[in-house]
Amino acid sequence: MLNNQNSLGFNSSLQLMGDMIMKFKKIIAYVLLIIMLGLVSVQYSKIESIIKTVRILEIQIQKIIKDISFLLINIDPKPDIEKSITSTVQLKVGRYGGAGVIIKDDGEYLYILTAKHIVTPKGKVEIVITNLVTNKKTYIGIIPRKNIYIDEEVDLALIKLSKPEGRYSIISLAEKEPKIGETIYTVGHPIGTYYTVNIGIVSNYIKNPFVKRKGTYMLISAPSIFGNSGGAIINNKTEIVGIASGIMWLGKNPKDIANTIYVYHMTFAIRLDDIKNLLKSVK
Repeated sequence: MLNNQNSLGFNSSLQLMGDMIMKFKKIIAYVLLIIMLGLVSVQYSKIESIIKTVRILEIQIQKIIKDISFLLINIDPKPDIEKSITSTVQLKVGRYGGAGVIIKDDGEYLYILTAKHIVTPKGKVEIVITNLVTNKKTYIGIIPRKNIYIDEEVDLALIKLSKPEGRYSIISLAEKEPKIGETIYTVGHPIGTYYTVNIGIVSNYIKNPFVKRKGTYMLISAPSIFGNSGGAIINNKTEIVGIASGIMWLGKNPKDIANTIYVYHMTFAIRLDDIKNLLKSVK
């Protein structure tokens, strides 16, 4: 259902640097060969001394190449923040609200991922979307309930929206889940601060103690609060690796703000495999 998009700019840069290193190695090899051939006409004692110097030089050059390679491998790319923001929508049902992310444009409809609990309360599901060309937020209107696909097992929903005029950013799914410790970013509307980006890491993959289901969630350290739900969790390549679902809390009722402790740096996100399963089921 999705068209995967690769981060070509970063990969191209790595390829270019890799090619440069290979050419550099070849140049060094040619220089050493020329030196060795030139030494044939030099006295033996001098040859031995020069060879020793050349070997020392070769070791130093190899060390420099190794250091450069290490730096290239460990470059930490940054996501396209503008793209992540302009692919994010605002959703509202009565006094409840959250975020969603555009994942596909088939020419007639836009497809938007969000959290199920954002669109299931009774009331009209309203949406605000950002035009990529004008960068203006546009109120689209009410989404018919028949165009909202609900995952019965997971806190996920897929919205099918008649394509409005303009152009919109689209973010594809990652091929694999991030490892524990990898950097991730959240995009949402926490407490009405629209289109806010936060950074964190994948803390763990665990069961959500507040949800009765067999599967596990991705636990992240990026701070979240009301308004983040339904927003995308993205990696350094601007690919979706999860959808924000809820935060850790201590108390009897999470809606009882006065008597609840919210652990904002422990956010539960729907995992990538669960997202892919929903998309397969609504093809």
